[in-house]
Amino acid sequence: ADLQVVKTADPGPVFEGDTIAYHVNVTNAGPSDAQNVKLTDAVPAGALFVSDTQTGGPAFACTDPTVGGTGMISCAIPTLASGATATFTFVVRVPEEASVSNTAVVSTDTTDTDPSNDSATAIVVVQDLPLTVHGQPHLAGVEGTPIDGVTVATFTDAKPDAPISEFTATIDWGDGTVTAGAVA
Repeated sequence: ADLQVVKTADPGPVFEGDTIAYHVNVTNAGPSDAQNVKLTDAVPAGALFVSDTQTGGPAFACTDPTVGGTGMISCAIPTLASGATATFTFVVRVPEEASVSNTAVVSTDTTDTDPSNDSATAIVVVQDLPLTVHGQPHLAGVEGTPIDGVTVATFTDAKPDAPISEFTATIDWGDGTVTAGAVA
Protein backbone atom coordinates (compact mmCIF):
# COMPACT_ATOMS: atom_id res chain seq x y z
CA ALA A 1 0.00 0.00 0.00
CA ASP A 2 1.04 3.59 -0.54
CA LEU A 3 -0.89 5.93 1.73
CA GLN A 4 -0.80 9.60 0.78
CA VAL A 5 -2.15 12.66 2.57
CA VAL A 6 -2.73 16.11 1.06
CA LYS A 7 -3.72 19.12 3.17
CA THR A 8 -4.88 22.58 2.09
CA ALA A 9 -6.54 25.53 3.81
CA ASP A 10 -9.18 27.91 2.52
CA PRO A 11 -7.56 31.04 1.10
CA GLY A 12 -7.43 34.16 3.28
CA PRO A 13 -7.46 36.70 4.45
CA VAL A 14 -7.97 35.26 7.92
CA PHE A 15 -8.32 37.66 10.85
CA GLU A 16 -8.14 37.14 14.62
CA GLY A 17 -11.28 35.33 15.80
CA ASP A 18 -12.00 33.84 12.35
CA THR A 19 -12.13 30.16 11.53
CA ILE A 20 -9.78 28.26 9.26
CA ALA A 21 -11.11 25.30 7.25
CA TYR A 22 -8.46 22.69 6.51
CA HIS A 23 -9.21 20.14 3.78
CA VAL A 24 -7.51 16.75 4.06
CA ASN A 25 -7.44 13.96 1.47
CA VAL A 26 -6.22 10.48 2.41
CA THR A 27 -5.56 8.17 -0.55
CA ASN A 28 -4.33 4.60 -0.83
CA ALA A 29 -2.43 4.54 -4.14
CA GLY A 30 -2.06 0.75 -3.83
CA PRO A 31 -1.25 -1.72 -5.07
CA SER A 32 -2.61 -3.45 -1.94
CA ASP A 33 -5.27 -2.57 0.62
CA ALA A 34 -4.03 -0.76 3.76
CA GLN A 35 -4.97 -2.20 7.15
CA ASN A 36 -5.69 -0.25 10.34
CA VAL A 37 -5.37 3.17 8.74
CA LYS A 38 -5.21 6.13 11.10
CA LEU A 39 -5.31 9.86 10.33
CA THR A 40 -4.17 12.22 13.10
CA ASP A 41 -4.22 16.00 13.14
CA ALA A 42 -3.43 18.08 16.23
CA VAL A 43 -5.35 21.33 16.70
CA PRO A 44 -2.69 24.01 16.06
CA ALA A 45 -1.16 25.81 19.04
CA GLY A 46 -3.27 28.82 19.98
CA ALA A 47 -6.30 27.58 18.01
CA LEU A 48 -9.55 26.04 19.24
CA PHE A 49 -11.41 23.07 17.74
CA VAL A 50 -14.71 23.83 15.96
CA SER A 51 -15.64 20.80 13.81
CA ASP A 52 -14.58 17.69 11.92
CA THR A 53 -16.61 16.53 8.91
CA GLN A 54 -15.86 13.62 6.61
CA THR A 55 -16.92 14.91 3.19
CA GLY A 56 -16.32 11.80 1.06
CA GLY A 57 -14.96 8.29 0.69
CA PRO A 58 -15.19 5.21 2.87
CA ALA A 59 -16.40 5.99 6.40
CA PHE A 60 -13.74 6.56 9.06
CA ALA A 61 -14.56 6.64 12.78
CA CYS A 62 -13.31 9.92 14.27
CA THR A 63 -12.58 11.09 17.80
CA ASP A 64 -12.41 14.85 18.27
CA PRO A 65 -11.46 17.34 20.97
CA THR A 66 -14.29 19.12 22.75
CA VAL A 67 -15.67 22.06 20.74
CA GLY A 68 -13.72 25.10 21.91
CA GLY A 69 -10.92 22.91 23.18
CA THR A 70 -7.53 21.68 22.00
CA GLY A 71 -6.06 18.26 21.36
CA MET A 72 -5.91 15.64 18.64
CA ILE A 73 -8.36 14.80 15.86
CA SER A 74 -8.02 11.07 15.22
CA CYS A 75 -9.84 9.15 12.46
CA ALA A 76 -9.48 5.43 11.72
CA ILE A 77 -10.74 2.72 9.38
CA PRO A 78 -9.96 -1.02 9.55
CA THR A 79 -9.24 -1.28 5.78
CA LEU A 80 -8.69 1.39 3.13
CA ALA A 81 -8.94 -0.30 -0.26
CA SER A 82 -6.38 0.25 -2.98
CA GLY A 83 -7.44 3.29 -5.03
CA ALA A 84 -9.79 4.64 -2.33
CA THR A 85 -9.75 8.28 -1.15
CA ALA A 86 -11.38 9.75 1.95
CA THR A 87 -11.85 13.50 2.36
CA PHE A 88 -12.24 15.55 5.52
CA THR A 89 -12.73 19.16 6.57
CA PHE A 90 -11.34 20.22 9.95
CA VAL A 91 -12.31 23.68 11.24
CA VAL A 92 -10.49 25.60 13.98
CA ARG A 93 -10.90 29.12 15.42
CA VAL A 94 -7.81 31.30 15.69
CA PRO A 95 -7.99 33.91 18.46
CA GLU A 96 -4.65 35.67 17.87
CA GLU A 97 -2.55 37.13 15.09
CA ALA A 98 0.04 34.49 14.13
CA SER A 99 1.34 32.12 11.50
CA VAL A 100 -0.66 28.92 12.09
CA SER A 101 0.98 25.68 10.95
CA ASN A 102 -1.09 22.49 10.93
CA THR A 103 0.02 18.98 9.96
CA ALA A 104 -1.99 15.87 9.15
CA VAL A 105 -0.33 12.44 9.42
CA VAL A 106 -1.59 9.12 8.05
CA SER A 107 -0.33 5.68 9.14
CA THR A 108 -1.09 2.00 8.53
CA ASP A 109 -0.08 -1.41 9.87
CA THR A 110 0.57 -2.44 6.25
CA THR A 111 4.03 -1.74 4.80
CA ASP A 112 3.87 1.67 3.12
CA THR A 113 5.90 1.69 -0.11
CA ASP A 114 6.47 5.48 0.06
CA PRO A 115 6.33 6.96 3.58
CA SER A 116 7.55 10.37 2.33
CA ASN A 117 3.95 11.39 1.52
CA ASP A 118 2.41 10.30 4.84
CA SER A 119 2.24 13.84 6.25
CA ALA A 120 1.18 17.20 4.89
CA THR A 121 1.27 20.70 6.37
CA ALA A 122 -0.74 23.84 5.61
CA ILE A 123 0.32 27.25 6.93
CA VAL A 124 -2.13 30.14 7.30
CA VAL A 125 -1.16 33.70 8.26
CA VAL A 126 -3.71 35.16 10.68
CA GLN A 127 -3.83 38.95 10.51
CA ASP A 128 -4.61 41.55 13.14
CA LEU A 129 -8.13 42.89 12.82
CA PRO A 130 -8.27 46.07 10.74
CA LEU A 131 -8.64 49.46 12.38
CA THR A 132 -11.91 51.34 12.01
CA VAL A 133 -11.65 55.02 11.01
CA HIS A 134 -14.05 57.33 12.87
CA GLY A 135 -13.32 60.60 11.14
CA GLN A 136 -11.05 62.37 8.70
CA PRO A 137 -11.47 66.13 9.03
CA HIS A 138 -10.38 68.48 6.27
CA LEU A 139 -7.48 70.65 7.44
CA ALA A 140 -6.64 74.02 5.96
CA GLY A 141 -3.32 75.70 6.60
CA VAL A 142 -0.50 77.58 5.02
CA GLU A 143 1.92 75.39 3.09
CA GLY A 144 5.17 74.94 4.99
CA THR A 145 3.60 75.93 8.33
CA PRO A 146 3.23 73.07 10.82
CA ILE A 147 -0.19 72.27 12.23
CA ASP A 148 0.29 71.06 15.80
CA GLY A 149 -2.10 69.49 18.29
CA VAL A 150 -4.71 68.48 15.71
CA THR A 151 -6.36 65.07 15.58
CA VAL A 152 -6.44 64.09 11.94
CA ALA A 153 -8.30 60.83 12.42
CA THR A 154 -9.50 58.64 15.25
CA PHE A 155 -9.25 54.85 14.97
CA THR A 156 -10.67 52.01 16.99
CA ASP A 157 -8.69 48.79 17.16
CA ALA A 158 -10.76 45.66 17.52
CA LYS A 159 -8.02 44.41 19.84
CA PRO A 160 -7.88 47.28 22.34
CA ASP A 161 -5.37 45.59 24.64
CA ALA A 162 -2.63 45.79 21.99
CA PRO A 163 0.32 47.92 23.10
CA ILE A 164 0.72 51.30 21.38
CA SER A 165 4.10 50.09 20.10
CA GLU A 166 2.22 47.86 17.61
CA PHE A 167 0.94 50.92 15.74
CA THR A 168 2.60 53.26 13.31
CA ALA A 169 1.26 56.23 11.39
CA THR A 170 2.21 57.84 8.13
CA ILE A 171 0.80 60.88 6.40
CA ASP A 172 0.57 60.77 2.61
CA TRP A 173 0.42 64.38 1.44
CA GLY A 174 -0.83 63.40 -2.02
CA ASP A 175 2.20 64.81 -3.83
CA GLY A 176 4.46 61.78 -3.36
CA THR A 177 5.65 62.99 0.05
CA VAL A 178 5.10 60.64 3.00
CA THR A 179 5.82 61.74 6.58
CA ALA A 180 5.89 59.74 9.80
CA GLY A 181 3.07 60.71 12.12
CA ALA A 182 2.46 60.22 15.82
CA VAL A 183 0.30 57.53 17.39
CA ALA A 184 -0.90 58.45 20.84
